[in-house]
Amino acid sequence: MTIRKRGFFHLLLLLCTFLTSAVVSAQTTPSATLRALETSAFPIISAFLNVHDDLGGFVSGLQPSDITIVENGSTLPVQSLQELRPGALFVVAINPGPPFEIRNSQAISRYDYLIQALTDWAARKQGSNLDDLSLLTSGGSEISHVSEPVKWQSAVSVAQVDVKKLTPNLDLLFRAASLAADPTPRPGMGRSVLFITAPLEGDLSVSLTNLISQAKEQDIAINVWIVSSPGAFDTRTADQLIDLAKQTGGQYFLYSGAEDLPDIETYIEPLRNIYSLTYTSHIKASGKQRLFAQVGTPSGQITSESQSFDFSIQPPQPAFVSPPIQIVRKPPPEMSADEAQEIPLADYQPSQHQFQVVFDFSDGRPRPLSRTALYVDGALVDENLSPPFDQFDWDLAKLTRSGVYTLQAEAEDAMGMVGKSIETPVEIKIETPAPDPFAIFAENIPILAGTAILLSAAVLFMVLFLGGRIRPHIPGKPQQRRRKSDPVTQPIPVKDASAQQGAHWADRLKWPHHHTAPPAYALLNRLTENDEISSATPIPITTGEVTIGRDPAQATLVLNDPSLDPLHARLTRSENGVFRLADNDSVGGTWINYSPVSKEGTQLEHGDLVHFGHIGFRFIVRQPIRVRKPVVIYLDASEKNGQPPRT
Repeated sequence: MTIRKRGFFHLLLLLCTFLTSAVVSAQTTPSATLRALETSAFPIISAFLNVHDDLGGFVSGLQPSDITIVENGSTLPVQSLQELRPGALFVVAINPGPPFEIRNSQAISRYDYLIQALTDWAARKQGSNLDDLSLLTSGGSEISHVSEPVKWQSAVSVAQVDVKKLTPNLDLLFRAASLAADPTPRPGMGRSVLFITAPLEGDLSVSLTNLISQAKEQDIAINVWIVSSPGAFDTRTADQLIDLAKQTGGQYFLYSGAEDLPDIETYIEPLRNIYSLTYTSHIKASGKQRLFAQVGTPSGQITSESQSFDFSIQPPQPAFVSPPIQIVRKPPPEMSADEAQEIPLADYQPSQHQFQVVFDFSDGRPRPLSRTALYVDGALVDENLSPPFDQFDWDLAKLTRSGVYTLQAEAEDAMGMVGKSIETPVEIKIETPAPDPFAIFAENIPILAGTAILLSAAVLFMVLFLGGRIRPHIPGKPQQRRRKSDPVTQPIPVKDASAQQGAHWADRLKWPHHHTAPPAYALLNRLTENDEISSATPIPITTGEVTIGRDPAQATLVLNDPSLDPLHARLTRSENGVFRLADNDSVGGTWINYSPVSKEGTQLEHGDLVHFGHIGFRFIVRQPIRVRKPVVIYLDASEKNGQPPRT
């Protein structure tokens, strides 16, 4: 009775395990996945779209109207949709262990059943090279990226290993995922891994979390077969592997040797088909963008997971092609000088100039243009709303003056982004013909003759007036005039003839006076490094106050030396002729006879040595009142810190 009960419970456990495996592995939800976004033809963006139903099968027969793209919150239609069959990239990774060696009553091991299932599947694929196949076996044969099923089948046939000596781990799974991430022979091929493994030991959460993230990013579906006795299916590591399959879009199967193995074709067939779509993007700013698709299917709407991607977009940059530096406008060459004098400036040649412009898209995404414009000194002079966008005509007939004009081109692309060129100066020179001097003289003979007569009369009048031949009548003084003209009452002076003749001109004419420079109260003689007077011209002190410094805006006496402050010192002269020198809190300092000068100032004497920073002068008074007597002061090394820098 006990043996029968045990057999019954064992059979019941196997049946529950089989049902659980079959039901759970078949449970899935409808899904849609956007991948392989291509933005090189921006604003047209292309992508691949996978759509699977609740059984994991590919949803075929969709139309463009069934799909909507949601880009940064904006709903956009699909322009083109094409169903493709590029095949799949499929990697089988066999990770055996001691549970693989368990045999049934016919002495057939679990490993034998697995190899037979893989060989049968490859045999059914003979003659098809649609898929890219790879095989990895822990401690056994390997083959990668072959399209002939017979080669892959041969590698599976020799994959027998001594499973008792192997300890399964995750290394083989990571190698398989890396192999599945390789570039595909054809765009749009699906990617899948079948991981057949014995139970694993330890905590796999950290490693599998990273693997799940990589598989999702590269759209790799990982299917898991766990081969063991039923008691090993209810472990933490088994749950973690099952979660790996669920999160990556794959399926899982628990194999104890009593179940029928799944048909591998059910894993690959949904990956062989894919949709290729395009839509017009409305991205208008650089940065991170978000995108997902909404797909209408007979069983309901499916929304893909939102994808984020970085995108850089810059406005078009126009640039002039060999712009002229100068444009000369003048009358037509076939006109004579007289005819050229009569035509208006609007008829000067050239009347217009054509500019060629090129456009650069610094983001590497050339786009159609919708508008270009030419501005001169900020005013619009030409605009293109249709092709050609790279040519502008500048109307020069409206220009009435010579000068430099600033040109700038503007371009707007189909996305509404506007870019401008750098400002380009162009000189316009208007050359008017020189008038004929003989013609002008002939036309103005009457005026010139009248002017000459008036000028001669004026000169004659001045000569007579200055020579005393003409005496103006002064009203109110008749008696004095008569007395001066009466020879009886007036003495007769006797003068030298030459002196009298000179008096007529020299005494009556006022000659211009030459302006003389104001007198210098003192001088500053530049000194050499040895405190000797240099050959440089002395600096005169002609005003009552002189400011010394390096900044022309603050100082009247500018000394260009880095040891001086912008406003270094101030020299003043009192009403009694006493000079006083004051420092302006300078960094380099001010000294008189090697003694520092404070902000309150020190009186200057004739012959004093003056230093402003590193620059030295000898102060010379033009009319000295007294001279300072020399005083010799001996300083030790510590007391010389306040002296100006000198040898």
